[in-house]
Amino acid sequence: MKVVLKIFFIILLPCLIFAKNNFKEGNKFYFEKKYDDAILEYNEFLKKNPDYYEGYYNAGNSYFRKGEYQKTLEMYKKALELKPDDEDIKHNIKVVEEKLKNQNKEAKQQDNKKENQQSSNNKEQQKNEQSANNKQDGKNQQLANNSKNDKKIQQEKKQSVKPDMSDDEVQAMLNMMQKQEKKLRQYFNQQQKRNQRSGEPDFSDFFNMSPEEIFEYMNKRMMDPFDENITRRRGNQQEKDW
Repeated sequence: MKVVLKIFFIILLPCLIFAKNNFKEGNKFYFEKKYDDAILEYNEFLKKNPDYYEGYYNAGNSYFRKGEYQKTLEMYKKALELKPDDEDIKHNIKVVEEKLKNQNKEAKQQDNKKENQQSSNNKEQQKNEQSANNKQDGKNQQLANNSKNDKKIQQEKKQSVKPDMSDDEVQAMLNMMQKQEKKLRQYFNQQQKRNQRSGEPDFSDFFNMSPEEIFEYMNKRMMDPFDENITRRRGNQQEKDW
């Protein structure tokens, strides 16, 4: 019987040493601040020794150092299940719960800040859109007013052209003006032909001259009673110029 116990102890001893080495390796990585490696070692230890609360406790400490408070709380609670009277575990649980509460509060405040910022941006955008719409409405109103003014001006022009005149009277006036223009053209043509026959300078066609040309022509044709050349050019005094 003693031989059997010795053989069983010899077989079990390497497993215990290996499990213990995982725990020590985890502690080593923890103090070196290699928390990810420490968690891996503690998890390997707990796979083989799920009843050791120290493995959960130290894994919880590693998660706490990483700021993963939810994982920390899970590990501490498992450790407390294995050792309900441990005051350190209870204290650490309270600390982590307070951390989680503050974390949730900060997250909520951050969300509210984002919502307020988004709401402020939306209001600013609506304000800008409203301002743009008001400017466009102002432009449209200005265009409408300009259009009304143009129509009013056109109407006033029409009224100034034919005040208190019927369409027939306007047409009659236009016909009379056309007849007068025709007579004037005939006169100018006759004058040009007469001047060509007598060797006088060409009689200017006012219908094809600009206002400046007409003004210059009239200056040249101004009469001077003491100019002998003009007096000789007149010829027959009975014949009248325009």
